[in-house]
Amino acid sequence: MTVILMGHGWRRVRAYARRIVKVKGHWGWYLAVLLGIPALNGLAAVWMELMGQDAIAPPTLSLDAWLTAALLRGTEGPVEEIGWRGFALPMLQQQYSGFRASIILGFLWALWHVPVIVLGRSVGGGLAGALPAVLLLFFACTTAVFRL
Repeated sequence: MTVILMGHGWRRVRAYARRIVKVKGHWGWYLAVLLGIPALNGLAAVWMELMGQDAIAPPTLSLDAWLTAALLRGTEGPVEEIGWRGFALPMLQQQYSGFRASIILGFLWALWHVPVIVLGRSVGGGLAGALPAVLLLFFACTTAVFRL
């Protein structure tokens, strides 16, 4: 919103905010996403437990740390998505075709997340393999996903 405000003024911020909260589609899709994604995560955890991996473990964090992490996790992704696809993609499409805009945005999104991959690997939780190969695969997959 800050970028829109600085670049285009309050009128565009209000228009953008109206577009974000506008509900499109059948309510069942919203229900499917809100209930379906947590249900699939739960099924994946149960499957991992059945396969002998420790997926369902009691939290070792304090309640306030867990709530903070949950709040960050619940807002970070959706807000980030609004910025990438709700603002950056339409802006790129003013100058480029939809295909080129999505390729550019996929590359920028991957570049934005490179520090997370490098940090995740340094603390032992990241993707396995040689870093250049991991980054190449990550960039290729991210760019392909943004094209969808």
